[in-house]
Amino acid sequence: MDENLGKSDICGEIFQEVTIPAREYLGLTIRKGQNLRIVDVEGRQCADVIFFNFNDLEERSSCICTTVINRTWLITKGHWVFSQKAHRMLSIIEDKVGMHNFLGGYCTADRNYYWYGIKGTRNCRDNLTMAIAPYGLTGKDFNEDCCASLFMNLIPEPNGNFEIGEPLSKPGDFIEFKAQMDILAAISACPVDRNPCNAFNPTPIKVFVYGNS
Repeated sequence: MDENLGKSDICGEIFQEVTIPAREYLGLTIRKGQNLRIVDVEGRQCADVIFFNFNDLEERSSCICTTVINRTWLITKGHWVFSQKAHRMLSIIEDKVGMHNFLGGYCTADRNYYWYGIKGTRNCRDNLTMAIAPYGLTGKDFNEDCCASLFMNLIPEPNGNFEIGEPLSKPGDFIEFKAQMDILAAISACPVDRNPCNAFNPTPIKVFVYGNS
């Protein structure tokens, strides 16, 4: 993997640089004013994310508030991520893809069993739960409204149906946020390999936190 992937244009001090292996997860903190860049390393890979107010962990990101207040389901550069209390948590300052799922939801072991008939699969709900465990949180501290699926390609149809297609992201594409409060982020490199959300081949996600000292 190119060691400079996703950071060649970063201006500022890099406080954290982490590669999340395929199918794995990460919990990390971002201070107010710092930038969070989430990079699709090989392309066509989803990253599920939940954001918590680090100083009030009962406050977390809300897809309902984010889409309703921004008045669009196509959340991208120039939009805000809102909490369930309608507070601005992060702004989106760059987006190289422009297609993400901010309608809520994540894969679960039960849902994978319903779809594929296989028990005990790796899934984003479990990954996100493990990501926040070191901070004293459990799976009871979030729900599907909290979670956005970055790089997921939702294809709407005229009759109101939609399909999940392979992500449009190319190697090195990223979305970047600026924290408007101290943030705890939980990130899952989605492990699903039985539908197009990861092009049937889960791959790594890279994360940068940077800014001025």
